[in-house]
Amino acid sequence: MTTTVTFEVIGSSTTLRSILWRTPDGDTTDPVSSGTLPWSKTVEISAVEGVLYVNAPAYAAGVSDPHGSLSCRITVDGLVVEQDGPSSTGPRCWTTVQRALKAKAEQH
Repeated sequence: MTTTVTFEVIGSSTTLRSILWRTPDGDTTDPVSSGTLPWSKTVEISAVEGVLYVNAPAYAAGVSDPHGSLSCRITVDGLVVEQDGPSSTGPRCWTTVQRALKAKAEQH
């Protein structure tokens, strides 16, 4: 059985340079520029354990973007299982596969 996971980052930022996302298969970093939002990545996973994570940090740790505000969201088979933001320092969304599958089962 596979599960469709979508990571999303929406909003605006002048300092955002990359988005880090993770599935049970490992980490991936996508370079972005302020003109490439909204951003999303959809993947199929077959794991039943592990972490789902997306982070859109400000350009430098602890730096706030006075001209932007970002939000993130993780969906599993179309159901929102985690969201954060809006944030001027960069939102972070994470959940476990187990928790996401449980939330999905409770919605049906």
